[in-house]
Parts: sequence; C-alpha cells; structure tokens
Amino acid sequence: MENENKFTATGALFTAKSKRTENSPDYSGSMEFEMDVVDDLIAQKNEGISQPKVNLVGWKKVAKTGLPYLRIISNVEKARLDAKEEIAEKRQADIEKNNKDTDNSKENDSFDDPIPF
Repeated sequence: MENENKFTATGALFTAKSKRTENSPDYSGSMEFEMDVVDDLIAQKNEGISQPKVNLVGWKKVAKTGLPYLRIISNVEKARLDAKEEIAEKRQADIEKNNKDTDNSKENDSFDDPIPF
C-alpha cells in the first residue's frame, strides 16, 4: 500500500490468495482510521443510528510486487461533515458575540460609585 495517509481513513483490499469455499471472500485487507472518523461513528451510535456509516471510494492499483489491489479511502459522510462545520461556525459566532457583550459591559462598569454605608 502506498504511504498516502493524508486522508482520515485509508486501506487496501487484495485479491484473496485462496478460496476454501465458494462463499469465502474474494478480497481481504485492512483499514486504518483517524480519530475523527472513529469519533463520528461513536457520535452516530450515540444519536441512535443503528448502523453508522462512512463514505468510501476506491481505486484499482498495482503493488510494487505486481499484485493488483483496491486502494480505499473512507471519510465522515459529507452531510454530517457539513453540519458539523455549520455548528462549529455558529458556536464561534456565539463566542465572539459573548466576548463583545462582556467587553461592552466592562466599559460601563464604574468603580467610582460611593459605598452605601
């Protein structure tokens, strides 16, 4: 497998070397996940999604050994990623508004008020 781990989840599927039965898999391999994909899968489960999903894409490649394989990349579903970014932007806007309101209230505070006793 090529060393291109700039994606959130990468892996490869190689043609199975031997099939014991007709139902044996045609391909086998592995996939490595970055924590953002794992966190999203856990979040989906916590949201009550019974079968969490990720997006998959694949390319036919040939290894240095000459063996063909399928390079696969996975990522958080685009709709979930877009929603997550929208929430983050809203939170940032709320933080900035809150900071601005706090700064304005500090300017109006006066410590020169007479003590009432």
